[in-house]
Amino acid sequence: MHRLVSGRPVKCPSQASTTRPDIGAVTRHASRPARIAATLVTTLIVAACSAGDGRTLPPARDPLPTPSTSTSTSVATSLPGPALRLDASWATDGRLPSRYGCPTEVATPALSWTGVPESTVELAVVFSTGGIVDHVLVGIEPTASGLTEDSLPSGAFWWPPSEVDAVWPGLCAADGNIDGSVDHQFTVYALNQQLEAADDTAVTDLVGLLALTAVGQATVTGRLDVPATT
Repeated sequence: MHRLVSGRPVKCPSQASTTRPDIGAVTRHASRPARIAATLVTTLIVAACSAGDGRTLPPARDPLPTPSTSTSTSVATSLPGPALRLDASWATDGRLPSRYGCPTEVATPALSWTGVPESTVELAVVFSTGGIVDHVLVGIEPTASGLTEDSLPSGAFWWPPSEVDAVWPGLCAADGNIDGSVDHQFTVYALNQQLEAADDTAVTDLVGLLALTAVGQATVTGRLDVPATT
């Protein structure tokens, strides 16, 4: 059994033992003041360990844990802006006006877009038929809001730039005919830098460059409002 005297555990004699500590052994070779002090300490130990009350002192408690202090940091989350959106008057039913078929007299299909990212430096529009790139219109100012049938936006030109008098031929199938069963895709790209490519870069390779510098893109798809060829 262990009890506490002045906060320290002291080995007590067995409850069944009747042998008292040998005070003389403790004080035999000490001076008188030291013998008195030893006698008092021994008496306290005996009193603390006396049998008969059947009680024990509670064990010493560990020091209370030091309260931990933590600082909660609020991280601001920036929400993305509106996504780039491409619209067309014919997109509701997906039928492109027959006047867009080749040959055509319109400059481009009428398209409009919203949600152009603030970091946009230049816009480009890719014209594809059945997933194959046909034409690419580049050099469009980021402030432009769309294309009209009357004329190209200021500064815009058809790729490659060497064909200064190039015009849009209209929508044709792979065999050069108009076909109401073929899908035509129009994709606008918002670029975060000016397009830089050699004049002889193929349009398919050019689209790969557009994708690398794009900070946004949107696509609409439609079919010419003409009978499907059989």
